[in-house]
Amino acid sequence: MHTVDVLIIGAGPAGLTAGYLLTKQSDLSVAIIEKDPRYVGGISRTEVFEGHYFDIGGHRFFSKSADVVALWKELLPDDFIERPRSSRIFYQGKYFRYPLDGMEALKNLGVMASLRCVLSYAKARLFPNKHPTTFHQWVANQFGERLYAIFFKTYTEKVWGMSCDDISADWAAQRIKGLSLSTAMIRAIKQSLGIRPAAGPDKAAVAKGVYPLTPAITLYVAQPPKQPMAPWIRDYLAMALSDEGQEIIARFADTATGFLPLSADDLKAEREKLKD
Repeated sequence: MHTVDVLIIGAGPAGLTAGYLLTKQSDLSVAIIEKDPRYVGGISRTEVFEGHYFDIGGHRFFSKSADVVALWKELLPDDFIERPRSSRIFYQGKYFRYPLDGMEALKNLGVMASLRCVLSYAKARLFPNKHPTTFHQWVANQFGERLYAIFFKTYTEKVWGMSCDDISADWAAQRIKGLSLSTAMIRAIKQSLGIRPAAGPDKAAVAKGVYPLTPAITLYVAQPPKQPMAPWIRDYLAMALSDEGQEIIARFADTATGFLPLSADDLKAEREKLKD
């Protein structure tokens, strides 16, 4: 009878990683068993059908752990490539962006379905499950029961092969971006009034170390109370608030930077502050 120090059940990403690191960092004997007679990799595997390669769902690697990222680069030094995320859900003849865009989801679902989703979302926010332990409970808390049933339940159970009531809430919290329908509604009102929304950083952009600037910038000067401003800071602000400085900023108003000059009233108020 063959014996080993460590027996790992399942040759998915976790099982394969555990086996790899145990054999690399120790003298323990390790065996991994997998019920699939052909594939390893769990739901992260790639299957071949009629000469074409298919992933089980769209997979992208993202981690806040430097150790995990280092392991990926060690195993795939030349095979890791960056691709912009573009995921869509096809539902009732229409495509929905994923992660969900609240405004788009409400628009595509139609008036009555959207109203039911909004009411369901409001109920979830007013009366949430205070201690969610399952995927179902966590997603229903974040999106409401109706959006959970439409966009999350069937897909998740199809991919993972188990009920959403048997999947941990911790797993959902790590992988699913939340949604604010209230923010979506406010954004819709602003758009209808012609108010241009500021472009803020998103998770993916921040992870790469870059993000778009907003159309306006605010400068905060750190200095002790009632102490004079450093001369170089005063000179910089004086230049930026001068007619020449505002003309320079105006040249970039329609470019990718999106900087905008101040209005006449704001410019007058800011110049007065420099006199203090």
